[in-house]
Amino acid sequence: MATLAHAQSILFVDDSASGSKNGTSWMDAYTDLQIALDQAATLTGPIEIRIAEGVYRPSAPEPYGDPADARSVTFQMQNHVSLVGGFAGVGSVNPDERDFSLHRTVLSGDLNGDDGPNWSNRGDNAFHVLYASQLEETAVLDGLTIYGGSAAPASSFFQRYGGAITSSLSNFVVRDCTFTGNSAAEGGGALYLSNSNAVFQRCHFLENKAKGGGAIHLESDKPLFIESEFRHNVADINGGAVSGLGEGEFQNCTFIENHAGGCGGAVNVDGGHLLLTNSLLIGNSATKGGALCNESWPYDTQMVGCTLSQNTASIGSAVYDYTYTNIDARLSVSNSILWGNFGTPTIAIEDSHNRPRIRFS
Repeated sequence: MATLAHAQSILFVDDSASGSKNGTSWMDAYTDLQIALDQAATLTGPIEIRIAEGVYRPSAPEPYGDPADARSVTFQMQNHVSLVGGFAGVGSVNPDERDFSLHRTVLSGDLNGDDGPNWSNRGDNAFHVLYASQLEETAVLDGLTIYGGSAAPASSFFQRYGGAITSSLSNFVVRDCTFTGNSAAEGGGALYLSNSNAVFQRCHFLENKAKGGGAIHLESDKPLFIESEFRHNVADINGGAVSGLGEGEFQNCTFIENHAGGCGGAVNVDGGHLLLTNSLLIGNSATKGGALCNESWPYDTQMVGCTLSQNTASIGSAVYDYTYTNIDARLSVSNSILWGNFGTPTIAIEDSHNRPRIRFS
């Protein structure tokens, strides 16, 4: 059970409320999250928006989107505003009871509520469930499930990336959230992070898909992922779970049974600097690099204290390394276990100017 700190201002949202709908209590809660966000924009922060279990769909126009396109709607995150889900809400003995596993608060891009199995009926979903721009760490998501964003082909560059969240120039914080069933025509089925040092703690990325980076596509800067899970994400080309050019850091994370049609069943590094520490990469698959594909010029990619096991690839059952530069950049693996992967060799080195640095592994 999670414990909450008291905020200066609290607004309540519950799609089952039947009172005056002014957001002052659970009985009088807003039934539309967007109305609460509009109200928060008029207040002095910090503001905590407490959201009961239920499904909430965006309705505000997306910046840079086509206002005539019904899919160009989103929830726009704000500085000094925390969106906090998982409350029991109206009808419960204790509406303040909070358990985000039992009381799921879903922000959904399924605008018409008609999503079917195997990614069917996604042609009318919102491009991005949430939009983040120029945010500080005072913008917080906590205990939410973000589902059904579909960043489909469109005239706008951003609408092809990040079905759940597209972010630029932002350092927001996400805790205990689940990203599932999101997709992108290009990169980052769930997240597209550009120049964003966002922090994700205890989050779950489940069954998202994209052309590259089934769950996440990084562009630059250094987002941090702590104690987070990446499972059953799929990329058509590279990076079943993560792909990018950024400097992401992953601490105590698990990558399980992700798949890429090309390189990097779990992670693809393409011109960035990634650091993975104390993480598990288990049962991932790709054509090259069952767990990791490293094309990290002009930066190092580092794995420290990681376990790579039961991953599968035709070339490099665990790792594929292709550092095509004369700059002193290389893959570094230390204090890690590479065991029981399927395919040969375990680490495939192709045309690398700087061979991997492997120590105590």
